[in-house]
Amino acid sequence: MADASVETWGLLFSGDYIQVGVNEYGTFGNGNTYGEGVLYDGTGTGTFNSNYDYLAPGWAWEGFTINDGDTILADNNNHSGSGSTITDGTLTNYSGTSYNGSTYDNRAVWTGETANVSFTQDIFFNNTDQQIQIATQITAKTDLTDVYYERSMDPDARAADGDGASTRNVYVNDADQSYIYGEALASKYVIGLLSTDADTVARVSDDWTADAKDFYEGVDTDNYMASNTEADSVIGLATSLGTLTSGQSISLLYKYIFGTDIEAALEAEASGGKKARTLRPDRYTTAPDLIPSNVPTCDTSKFVSGFQIIGNGEINYYADYSKRDECFNVDVTILPEDVSAKDVEELLAWLDRPLDVFKLQ
Repeated sequence: MADASVETWGLLFSGDYIQVGVNEYGTFGNGNTYGEGVLYDGTGTGTFNSNYDYLAPGWAWEGFTINDGDTILADNNNHSGSGSTITDGTLTNYSGTSYNGSTYDNRAVWTGETANVSFTQDIFFNNTDQQIQIATQITAKTDLTDVYYERSMDPDARAADGDGASTRNVYVNDADQSYIYGEALASKYVIGLLSTDADTVARVSDDWTADAKDFYEGVDTDNYMASNTEADSVIGLATSLGTLTSGQSISLLYKYIFGTDIEAALEAEASGGKKARTLRPDRYTTAPDLIPSNVPTCDTSKFVSGFQIIGNGEINYYADYSKRDECFNVDVTILPEDVSAKDVEELLAWLDRPLDVFKLQ
């Protein structure tokens, strides 16, 4: 069993494959300090070269952002340090100690809050893991109407001479999962982010955007780059959470994945880790199923949030009125302007027929 090294700036964890620092802002790293950011040993021997820190070079960037509509409620990032929104959070070492009914070799739990929202960032991995899991719980302290969450990093993956600040950045958004990775140009080592949470998209931001709504929508093509592009850019995931009433909580599970190449990283991710939330119906009847879904567009790397109804041998897609000008590669029904794809009660009232409603549980 491992334990964290307690530092003045936070906690430093080391396993067989991964070494990572978690700071007092709930993000990774200690500024630009080499050996205290994110390191990976593809041999699994726990041998870490501080010169090959994936986070420390240049303007170190790893963090999270939450929006309510266009308003950024919190932006905590390794690069900004004391400029982060939440500077008085609490960081606790739970390595080898049960937390929420499970025990991991390496575990940090960070809690923090603003006037509008509170966070729990549960960051954990076992010694033999090649992924870092981040279970995030977000609780609204006021009524929030249009919530978005982003976690992102500048992925300076490096394991050999010839690797540098630029990486080949590749993303996949499909109905089952979204993931993105930066691949070192010489060694081909990768670091990436993956999620199976609904309404989640992966993007590459050339402007290093810390605005969760902007990141999720990805409208600015000068900023949000195409997949399979070499650049010194930020990679990340963003999730649309819809409406949260005061006191309501929602949970997400993002994973940082590592490997000597992307195939190895995905194989390691699939073989272990905490189970993500799954879609389950509110009841089981013969009625058609209403299921939250990403709706595929004509751009095969882009999806928009919506839902589908499956029944009678058919799949029918629906998307919000705001997406009415989008080019889709399936038949899509556009909702009325006053009906939201994220509001189940509005949907059921508008559809006016029996449906088994699937929700993330």
